[in-house]
Amino acid sequence: LQITGHSLGGSMASIAAAMIVKEQLWQADKIRVVTFGEPRTGNGEYSATMAANIPNMHRVVHLNDVVVHKPWAMWGYKHTQQEIYYDNDMSDFSAFVACNDSEEEDLNCSDRDSFLKRNVGDHITYYGLVVSAYGMQGCTGTTK
Repeated sequence: LQITGHSLGGSMASIAAAMIVKEQLWQADKIRVVTFGEPRTGNGEYSATMAANIPNMHRVVHLNDVVVHKPWAMWGYKHTQQEIYYDNDMSDFSAFVACNDSEEEDLNCSDRDSFLKRNVGDHITYYGLVVSAYGMQGCTGTTK
């Protein structure tokens, strides 16, 4: 079972996976969660529970995506692991970093970037596609 979502939909994908595992509707090791531009969804306990119960979970982050830094960590929110960070335009064959965020957010990944550079453009564009336009086209084509 693959569950995916963008932005708040990424948070919904994370929560859906947690519920599916809790209700034993699917084997946890057969679930893969991939989110794009997901904000911090829960606290440290939520993050640890997800890490312990859903081994195939990835959060894809595009360069200066502003949404992934909300709500603030200082309010007690914490990302689930594992961040896959693209510090580029995400074009074909672009390099990425599989971040070391098992305990805390990896300061070599999206958390390293200045808050002054964060923007909505990087949030709505993943792999060179405007996410909403791509979705409205039935997830086909190459809408830029």
